[in-house]
Amino acid sequence: MKNHAPKVTLLIPGLLEPFSGIDPSLFPDLPALTKLLSKGCTRQTENNNYETTLCDLFNIYPDNNNELPIAQLTWLTDSGSPSSTALLRADPVHLRADQAELRLFPANQLSITESEAKQLINLLNEHYHGDGIEFIAPTPTRWYVQLKQQPSLTTHPLSCVAGNDIRHFLPNGKDAAYWKGLFNEIQMLLHDHAVNLSRRDNQQPAINSLWFWGGGPIEKIARPSNQLVMSNDVLAESLAKFTGSRFVYFDTDIEVACDEAAADKSAILIAHNDFLDSIACADFNSWSQMLEKSEQTLFKPLLSALKKGKIVAVTVLPCNRMLYQVRRNQLLHFWKPVKSLKSFAGKF
Repeated sequence: MKNHAPKVTLLIPGLLEPFSGIDPSLFPDLPALTKLLSKGCTRQTENNNYETTLCDLFNIYPDNNNELPIAQLTWLTDSGSPSSTALLRADPVHLRADQAELRLFPANQLSITESEAKQLINLLNEHYHGDGIEFIAPTPTRWYVQLKQQPSLTTHPLSCVAGNDIRHFLPNGKDAAYWKGLFNEIQMLLHDHAVNLSRRDNQQPAINSLWFWGGGPIEKIARPSNQLVMSNDVLAESLAKFTGSRFVYFDTDIEVACDEAAADKSAILIAHNDFLDSIACADFNSWSQMLEKSEQTLFKPLLSALKKGKIVAVTVLPCNRMLYQVRRNQLLHFWKPVKSLKSFAGKF
């Protein structure tokens, strides 16, 4: 009987964050991960962010403005049906002045309630009534703006901007002036709203801006994809729906998933973006703890499945312009030593 053991692609941004200035001895010991990274082959890749890399794995590419259809894709999951209008993500964020920088912190770090989201959305829609745009918040952390026509705009994915100075990531394109103006106006509008006054009283970061991004048009016909997708991320779930891939949440047992993929003769994609919050906050301790947890729940099971022949190869994409791939037979290459994590994460 022919072996249909699947290949596994692990998309895991933030895995190899350098954290310059940290004592190398403080980095966790991760024997399974470092073996997966050390024994195989490496090569450079073009993509250095989560959203672009994930879309590329599904053969979804940017439009002529270099804009991906992130809003249209996640809307599929958030609303249950395709949008009949042009869309931009308009995610609530906190902007914080930090010396000469204006840094952005995304919604999943703000503990936004449904009531707060509803009040701020009502404010925006009352203010911009008649302007041809409508704000919608299907979840407290993912907001959208519906448009009458497709904007000519190039934006930056939220994962690239989080924790960074926004001035390096403002939109470009023919319609950029309008959206930059709206971006500034909304900050003034939100500043003294009762929601933010209450949040300040409770020592919570204000919801003081929106980040517009991901407004590319979606293709009409889904591209079939023979993949089993494992993730807790809405974009991965949406791409699976759009391409007809099977989707399971990340709490599924790795070896069970390998057996199911082998039976379906499908590949496995694991999209794991849980490190991004730690990176945005430059929180080394949180990052280290998550690595240690992932060693037990992800890297060890993958290494075990590879040793047993349940999978034939593991490809790791940390979104640092590098790809690491190891095949089962390469685990036996004794002449290739297992390197330390710091040798992959950068120089300290």
